[in-house]
Parts: sequence; structure tokens; C-alpha cells
Amino acid sequence: MSSGTKQNKSLLSNLGNLVLLGGIAASFAWACVSSGSDNKGSGGAAGETGGGTGVDNNAGGNTNGGNTSAGGAGTTGGATSTLPACTLATGVVTGNACTPNPKVFTIQDNTPGTAATGTACNIALWAGDGTSSGYFFLPWCNSATASPSDCGLSMACSGGTIHITGTYQASGGAATVDGNAGFGLNLQTTYPDAGPGCQMISGTGLTGVTIDVTNTTVPGNYLLVGLTLANGNAAEYEAKTLTSGAQVLKIPWSSFKNMKNCGDIPGPGIVGLYFVFQWLQDGAAHNVDVTMGNFGFY
Repeated sequence: MSSGTKQNKSLLSNLGNLVLLGGIAASFAWACVSSGSDNKGSGGAAGETGGGTGVDNNAGGNTNGGNTSAGGAGTTGGATSTLPACTLATGVVTGNACTPNPKVFTIQDNTPGTAATGTACNIALWAGDGTSSGYFFLPWCNSATASPSDCGLSMACSGGTIHITGTYQASGGAATVDGNAGFGLNLQTTYPDAGPGCQMISGTGLTGVTIDVTNTTVPGNYLLVGLTLANGNAAEYEAKTLTSGAQVLKIPWSSFKNMKNCGDIPGPGIVGLYFVFQWLQDGAAHNVDVTMGNFGFY
């Protein structure tokens, strides 16, 4: 099981209300990243900035009885493999898909808020038709109880950035917690106030996701970046080696893991993003102090 992706009903309650997730079993969504097949090609491995060049395994040809067969073309690392179409029963969003304009979201200022106080950060209109906006849902922490006050993380937005601070409890100690925390972005695709414009973000002409991260304190220097897709699927990327200080993550579609082994990425469209801190088992409280901005696509 991947150390960072175990999630609980706190996150699911946020996303489930948006009717974005399907095929959820037991208490956790996407409980094990290792169980999903990724969508990298058979050539080179894909990294944070794209797949490497594949190896031409057949370029020299094969000789048999004096007859030489022509060599085949090599494959390119990070290419999308062929998977069956998604036929999921829940979490499916239909409607108009728009390329975001601008590609990077504008985050609006707000006062600090926690899951207990109910104050979240909004994003400005992202669709060129002036109808589609969205908001970040408040930080969640794994807890066996339903009380949002169990989460020790807060969110504040100013100057176009989002600042997450506080602590979350690792598993192995108190019986009420199960190890990780996170937050996410809802594009209001299924809400009545989403307007008549865009129900999802189209991946046409886009390469992947970009995010600025200033890492003051991120447990394990780990961050999971996830996409909720309009076909009910999800895709995840694990940034396992964040550096200290400011950095830009540019994550191509080919580096995201296809969580339900169906469709492609980004599929028919993207309806939300989510971010998860590392799942830990030492029973301790772990500090978070991270600033993120320029959420969007490239």
C-alpha cells in the first residue's frame, strides 16, 4: 500500500457530495495506489516532467533462414497505453467541456478557515464564457469521528496563494485517527450555481497540471496530486521528493496513475483536483506549513 494515499470518509464526504466519485468500496477511496495500473507506455519511465525516450527493441531486425525481417519502431516513454472505456455507474459528469481560460486559476483572498469554522478559499471565473468558477474545500483529516473540529489544519488565501498550516495525527496512537490529511478544489460542475457554461475542463491542447509549492514543512516532503475525472475515474501522482523552499511542479498527463484502469487521462474532462499529505503510522502529530499557488494547467 502506498504510504500517502490512504484516505477516509472526511475526504469522501466532501467529494461525495459533489457526485464526483464512483466505485467506492469500504471506508476509503483509492486506498492503495499500488493496486492501480498506471498509464505510462512501455518505453521509458515517466517522471515529473514527462516520460523518457523509449528503446527501439526491433530496429536491427531478426534474421531467420537468410530472410531478414524489418525492424519495428521503438516506443516512447510516458505514452498513453490502450485501456477499455470507463463504464462506471457513479461519479459520472456529462455536459460541456471547456479549455480553462485562463489556464491558471485566480485565487481570491479570504480569512483563515478550518473545517470547524467553514470558511474556504474561492477561485475566480475560469471559463471564457464568464460562467464557471469554483472553490477549495476545507482541509480534512482522517478521523473515525465525523466532527470537523478533529482536523487541526487551517486554510488562508491572500495574494493569490493558499496557505495550509496546522497539524494532523498519524495512525498508531489515538484510536480516532488513521494517518493523513489534505484538501481539494471543486470546479462547481454539479452545483446549480455552476451556470450554463462548462461542466468540466477539457484536456484538449493541455499537457498536464502545474502548481507552485513553497515547502516550509511538509511531512516526508510528500504530496499526492489527484484528479477527479468526468467518467467517474480518478488519476493520481505522488510527488515523493519535494525540496525545501519554492518549486514548480509540472505534471504531464502521462505521469498520473490511472486508478480504475479504464479510459484515458484526462479522459472526457476534469471536474476537480485534490491534494493529500503523507499517510504516517507513528502515532504522532505532524506539522504542516505549505504555501501553494498558480494551480492550473499548461
